[in-house]
Amino acid sequence: MKKCTSCFEEKEMYHGRKCFECRAKYLHEKWLKRNEKTCPACGIIHNLGNTKECSRKCKVLNRIKIVNGCWEWQGKINESGYGSFQEREKGKKKDLRAHRESYRIFIGDIPQGLYVLHKCDNPACCNPDHLFLGTHSDNMQDMLKKGRENYPRGKNHYKIKKRLGAS
Repeated sequence: MKKCTSCFEEKEMYHGRKCFECRAKYLHEKWLKRNEKTCPACGIIHNLGNTKECSRKCKVLNRIKIVNGCWEWQGKINESGYGSFQEREKGKKKDLRAHRESYRIFIGDIPQGLYVLHKCDNPACCNPDHLFLGTHSDNMQDMLKKGRENYPRGKNHYKIKKRLGAS
């Protein structure tokens, strides 16, 4: 038995001059220091695994580009034009929409059954000032009011018979 140079107790030594507990603590601190990352959005030093950012807020702020007042999402864009990213919850990957997360972070919770709508009609926008809550009916009324419906009407409808030679 020798005296540990860290805790100064008489214990069984590891190969050097530290006991097993002090050696384990030293190695853990060394590992933490080696795996530290600085968040690119806020500058906080963290050790949260594979992610660059320290929080969802920083993840949103780090992946936007300001264009004409809109916070355009620079990460993954889904087939509908909305920004999205993945996070793990309870060990499973979960796709999150960037504009919905931006609303949750900067404004508050989204009640069950409500949609997050855009005032700017830019699905890639995450600016909380451009987002508001509404029902499905509100979303459809907003679409019609702004002329964004994509089905043809009148002479452009697919069931209208075209005459030969007519323009």
